[in-house]
Amino acid sequence: MSRQASIVEECSPYTFISSQSNASKGISVLIPTYNPDIEDIREILIALSNQQYPAFEVIIANDGEDFYNNVQDLISAKNPNFHYINNPTRLGLYGSIKANMKYCQHDHILVLEQDIIPLNPRYLSNLVSLKEESPANVVTSKLVIAADTDYKKYIFYKRRIANLEVFDRENMDLSSNASEETEIAFTKADLLDKRVLSELFSKGSKNVFTAQDIILTSIVREDKKLVTSDATACEIAQRDPNQLVFFLKKEFLYGKSVFDAWRHSNREWLQKTSYFREKALRILFLGLETAAVLALVMSLLFGVGFLQLPLLAVALGLGIFYSQAVLVRIGFWRYWRSTRRLAAFFASGIVVVLLDVAYALGIIRRLI
Repeated sequence: MSRQASIVEECSPYTFISSQSNASKGISVLIPTYNPDIEDIREILIALSNQQYPAFEVIIANDGEDFYNNVQDLISAKNPNFHYINNPTRLGLYGSIKANMKYCQHDHILVLEQDIIPLNPRYLSNLVSLKEESPANVVTSKLVIAADTDYKKYIFYKRRIANLEVFDRENMDLSSNASEETEIAFTKADLLDKRVLSELFSKGSKNVFTAQDIILTSIVREDKKLVTSDATACEIAQRDPNQLVFFLKKEFLYGKSVFDAWRHSNREWLQKTSYFREKALRILFLGLETAAVLALVMSLLFGVGFLQLPLLAVALGLGIFYSQAVLVRIGFWRYWRSTRRLAAFFASGIVVVLLDVAYALGIIRRLI
């Protein structure tokens, strides 16, 4: 805890002093969980216990195996405003947030996921101050990855996004330098009005059982530009290729959850979201790339020499075109100096292809 905190204190450009006039604004901290790491969830609860904010409650909405005995000492008379709820049936992230909103007593709801640890004791105060300064905004948090973590634990600070507006790098009102932006994950750590959250859920699917945070992001605006973790994965893979496995697993889970959302949701509406259109196009390109590679392999096996060079050119051309088009779309190259682009060109393209392969395998896994 102290090591991560020191990283934030030394490196974070964020400074925001909360005003005392906002101290009376209550916050309901809603934590949807599914078989969380017990050490992580205890660390989160301890961090919330130490928050220097007078009026807040914590609601754990558990969607997996009961782990109350592991946190009972923290959810006791010592913290009378800490509550633990087991969902009666498996609801998924989306459904768990929606179903447990009714237990939130305050108008401000902070949705905090089970792997997010607020390290600043004035975190809640800062969020409320930022929210009250611009009531029409969702106050969300920038992803900062500490140097000594396994890329599963994140440190979050503040930024603002207009409610139900376009989520892209140009339109975000960030509290940091745009060059440091890494990822949007809408349900990671967001403070917004209960009314806005209710409208968000009523806008989209009524019955998504296993949707991930990226699906929830798509619900906010159908015509938004989606910013995924692809840029983050590429940047981290350049520094430490061993950590790419984490992002591949994440894309695999996204693929499975998207298929579940497709089966259990309003398909016509989901087809209109930019997320599904973008992913469908990327899977199409991946299919064409796979077909070209298979044709090249067959030509090599059967000695069809005159096809080998054209098929190799097609396979390489498709791979380079679609992977670099993705990197341009997500703004990856904006943050790389021209002298570094050549060195990162092929490596980042391979990462994008691998991410899409993992995503496609997640869909296939659900089909089997």
